[in-house]
Amino acid sequence: MPPQEPTSSEPTTPASGNPQVTGNPDDAKFVEPGTVPTPPNADDTTAPVPEPAPPPPPAPL
Repeated sequence: MPPQEPTSSEPTTPASGNPQVTGNPDDAKFVEPGTVPTPPNADDTTAPVPEPAPPPPPAPL
């Protein structure tokens, strides 16, 4: 039994590395979906913004 405990600790050490590796993919997944839709939305929003900006000047004239 005692030898099994240390043996479990050994795999636990590498397991720590696994969570880190797993955390990277998880974070990447969350970043990808959030980052992908964010850039397109920002670009789309930025495009329509400049267009309406020019019309205001002629209005006062």
